[in-house]
Amino acid sequence: MTDSTYIIAISGFSGAGKTTMVTRLATRFGDAVTLGIDEYTEDATYPPAIEWIKNGANPDEFITPLFVENVRALKEGRSIIHPETKMEVHAPHYVIVEEPFGKSRTAMRPLIDFHAQLEIAPEIALARRVLRIIEKTSQGEDEDKLTEFLNWYLKAGRNFYLAVQANAAKDKDLTVDGALPAEMIAQTIFDAVNANRAKV
Repeated sequence: MTDSTYIIAISGFSGAGKTTMVTRLATRFGDAVTLGIDEYTEDATYPPAIEWIKNGANPDEFITPLFVENVRALKEGRSIIHPETKMEVHAPHYVIVEEPFGKSRTAMRPLIDFHAQLEIAPEIALARRVLRIIEKTSQGEDEDKLTEFLNWYLKAGRNFYLAVQANAAKDKDLTVDGALPAEMIAQTIFDAVNANRAKV
């Protein structure tokens, strides 16, 4: 087993439970940092969903320079400044990242040691997203968000999520049913990572 920083990527639909899972895994592994691609939107470049699918759904069209650089820095033992908290983050034993594409983006592939994909039926993921938006709306956020999201989902979103999942599935180390209880999923991934590390 190596003592270098170990990068775990969690992929899945929006609504598959990635955020919940990286948090639970960080607790299980102890000396761990979590990073989410959605925390790095300021310098990110994303293609329009419909055009992206029409042009072949190339994961490399999703460009996130700072996210990639921060993951690389932590893997190499260097500290980073978290983009949202602005706090210094020292390299831990584990970095658990929300990376919807898993290892399929060229820039991320050499950095990820283990990729677990959360598979879930699109309608369950959609229901979770709708409930999340409703909850935020009840807390005073824009009431049009739900209508906007559902219109986007019908126009492009479902096909977009399926294309992202298909890309991520090409190079995964583990598939887990995202509809299972979160603790069961976390334990499954935790055990698989430890088994994988024991082989090194």
